[in-house]
Amino acid sequence: MTISIDSPLRSPTRRKFVKSAAALLPLAAARAASSNTSSYIYIGCLTHSDHNSRGDGIHVYRMDQQTGALTHIQRLGNLVNPSSLIVSRDQHFLYSAHGDEAYASSFAIEKGTGLITPLDQAATGGSNGVFHTIDPSGRFMVIANYGDKVAPNSPGSCVSVLPIRNDGSLRDRSQVVELKGALGPDRLKQASPQIPTISFLTRRANSFWYRTKGLIASSYFASINREAC
Repeated sequence: MTISIDSPLRSPTRRKFVKSAAALLPLAAARAASSNTSSYIYIGCLTHSDHNSRGDGIHVYRMDQQTGALTHIQRLGNLVNPSSLIVSRDQHFLYSAHGDEAYASSFAIEKGTGLITPLDQAATGGSNGVFHTIDPSGRFMVIANYGDKVAPNSPGSCVSVLPIRNDGSLRDRSQVVELKGALGPDRLKQASPQIPTISFLTRRANSFWYRTKGLIASSYFASINREAC
């Protein structure tokens, strides 16, 4: 899959914005249903001391759908800033972007228990991944990288494409697109456009939109070619 960035828009149309917001809803919480009575919730965190954080990995909770009661069933430690999580549409896999880092991680979800097992990590080609989504085909993951703490020879704020293997594991990025946009008022912390969100417009879309966070927020639409990688 390759990405082509279109011209920035002043704002998305109301219809496109509503579709984008709807696409974001199932991604807001990393949650996988397993039965009629229970579902599983996955909670990531920040772990670095420079964030004044106390996180210690990914926590898994079983939720009773009738009462809403949560039961802690797993903590997967030794992870750095697993701060953005998403479950695959078939609910077999969990994916994490890692704040301040230049890689993403994949995990298998055990059917019936919700427990997770690490599969692999893959290089994003950017740094400080803050948000990610999976394209409607389920074959690619797209990551928004802030680029605050730039890895050697990596671009600043950028979008990375990581192919997903049939077994749910990730391959290293197949494409990295550096982004342009309005800069923020704090040029030390916002030396490049920053992307707080990215979303495919519909489940069958060949495009997605992202919004940069700066002095002036700018929306961009991008076209994709899934057969190019």
